[in-house]
Amino acid sequence: MSDYCKVLVEKTEGLYPHTYYLNEGGKLVAFKREGEKEPFFFNKPLSFSRSRRKFDNITKKVLPNA
Repeated sequence: MSDYCKVLVEKTEGLYPHTYYLNEGGKLVAFKREGEKEPFFFNKPLSFSRSRRKFDNITKKVLPNA
């Protein structure tokens, strides 16, 4: 897994602003619920779809330690 990832924050109306961490291939590698301090890391990267959803603060940053 790469040390860098894209960070997306949900901004779809009616949904909580959870944070999603995507690897360079666009797969979901970690997820952080609103209000939690540490993200949950998946054993295997999962597929991730942005369809019908809106995101904010699309950045590239170093992954926190798993």
